[in-house]
Amino acid sequence: SNDDGMDPRALMMAVLATIWGVRLTWNFNRRGGYTWPPWQGDEDYRWAYIQKGEYLPILSKPLPWMLFNLFFISIYQNVLLMLIAMPSFVVADLATRSECQSVFGAIDTGRLFIGNRIYCLDYSGDLGRQSTMEISAGKDKAKKERRYRYVKECKR
Repeated sequence: SNDDGMDPRALMMAVLATIWGVRLTWNFNRRGGYTWPPWQGDEDYRWAYIQKGEYLPILSKPLPWMLFNLFFISIYQNVLLMLIAMPSFVVADLATRSECQSVFGAIDTGRLFIGNRIYCLDYSGDLGRQSTMEISAGKDKAKKERRYRYVKECKR
């Protein structure tokens, strides 16, 4: 822990989570998530296939769909988010204990590098999906060039 009270590991995790959240917010906005009324935005294309029962035929019936919605969408995804956030709570808690404090080292730098690579891959995938949708809709092809330039930057 530093003299200013900021733990470098907790700070690194907070910055990576914030960057990831900005990316998700950008995607949600791009897909019409903040339109009014909210149901006029684009839904994730996979949900239509799931609800029609194309992946699991039983989900095309109302009761199984309701149970899937309750257990998978409402409960499981919230538990999953809690489990994803749990390491941040552990790191923040350990940073307050004098016997657990250590310096930000090579392993932490490796974790930061891996987090950055995952973000770049996911972001380039987002751009690829966006470009593919826009090009197939007949929109500006310059966006494809920008995506390829960004992917090249991430690979460095």
